[in-house]
Amino acid sequence: MDNQPKYKQVKDLILENIRENIFPDGSFLPPENELMKKFSVSRNTIRTALKQLRDEGIIITRQGQQSQVDASKVINGGPRRKLAWLDVGYVGNEDVYFEIFKHLSYCAENENMSLDYINFQFGASIENFIRNSSSYEGIVITGRINERNIDRKTLETLSSLDNIVSIDKVSGMPSGLTIGTDNYMGAKMAVEHLAAAGRKQIAFLGISNGFYVYSPFSERLKGYKDTLAENKLCDDPGLIVISAEISDSYDVRPQLMKILKKHPDVDAFFAITDFIAVQTLYALKGMDIKVPFDISVIGFDGLPLGETVSPRLTSISHPFAEIAETVVKKIMDGTVSSSKKYIPVKPYLVSRESV
Repeated sequence: MDNQPKYKQVKDLILENIRENIFPDGSFLPPENELMKKFSVSRNTIRTALKQLRDEGIIITRQGQQSQVDASKVINGGPRRKLAWLDVGYVGNEDVYFEIFKHLSYCAENENMSLDYINFQFGASIENFIRNSSSYEGIVITGRINERNIDRKTLETLSSLDNIVSIDKVSGMPSGLTIGTDNYMGAKMAVEHLAAAGRKQIAFLGISNGFYVYSPFSERLKGYKDTLAENKLCDDPGLIVISAEISDSYDVRPQLMKILKKHPDVDAFFAITDFIAVQTLYALKGMDIKVPFDISVIGFDGLPLGETVSPRLTSISHPFAEIAETVVKKIMDGTVSSSKKYIPVKPYLVSRESV
């Protein structure tokens, strides 16, 4: 409890007083000055706590009057608390975020919490959200932040919130707690798995736009390079190909042909995402190269997409459930603001037939 913000502690104490009939249904709460003395906090803290109770319909405040208690929402199981999923813009990895969102909604439901999806790209008002942000138990933010979608003043306001959690190092978010996949470790796991399968010439397929706006991609490249060195495998820079920004019509064949022409002994591809890995499987099949007999392929994401191809894709999976559980636990404990800045969560290997 002591780790929670003061206003949240005061709010919970008022709720407890309502449940214990100290503030009965229909009664009026004491004036702000008395509440300040009762809970030994500032006026701003009292007002923030009262605003949350007002937003949840537990108290009603009319102009010129004190706040009146509506105990029905507390006595009948209490108000349904809320989480916000704040999508501030495109990063090109929506399928991964969807899986995290899905698991987060399960975790929230288990705690009797709702999960609101808010997308600033599609008409949601940033100003309205910030104005009502205190009604949320916690805020989860994903996407790419820049001055085109969020101005500097709004960004500073977002960064100052003490219950905001970023997923996978949101680009442009200067402060706050981040919880996400340990991408460096995941890349090491991928290369080590290929090396254990006897692969010695392991090429890397990346995306150029990802390295500028999505730091986990650069962490995967570093993990790849370091693990090649540790295992004394070929680390020729020519084995690394960074493609332009991909789309649904992306064709990986020119990149594969470029690598195979220069390095005909390549026996494995580590693709930075499952999407690129699946495109690689299709391209190799079209080139009459057998997977995994001639060349192995491993992806990174652990998406259901990997189950739909033949051979089924081996991949490093994000720990979707563990990320969601960690986010909800930090928010429920009220320890978001007091936690260390970055909490990496270990990914895991999904071994299938492509290696």
